[in-house]
Amino acid sequence: MPTSSMKRKSVLLEAESLVHGDRNKAYGPPTTDFSCTMDMFRAYVKRKYKIDISFDPTDFSAIMIMAKISRQAHKPKRDSNIDIAGYAECWQWIQDDKQTH
Repeated sequence: MPTSSMKRKSVLLEAESLVHGDRNKAYGPPTTDFSCTMDMFRAYVKRKYKIDISFDPTDFSAIMIMAKISRQAHKPKRDSNIDIAGYAECWQWIQDDKQTH
């Protein structure tokens, strides 16, 4: 843990660099990636529970944020906080894409 004399690295800046850098290069923009994931989840729910529910790509962001919060409740880690910030950034990115299209 950093002491007051050490500069603390921001989880927000780290999440931003991941979302707009390595992760985006690896998986593509969250609107596209998360839409695909939620389409597959919709098919799973429809097949298993016989319920057809339309999901939005922001639903994936919400689910992943909740998963990270659950992990934090079990065993807090800095990485989970970075992921929470990253999924919040993806959520906003998806909303911004909706406004421009």
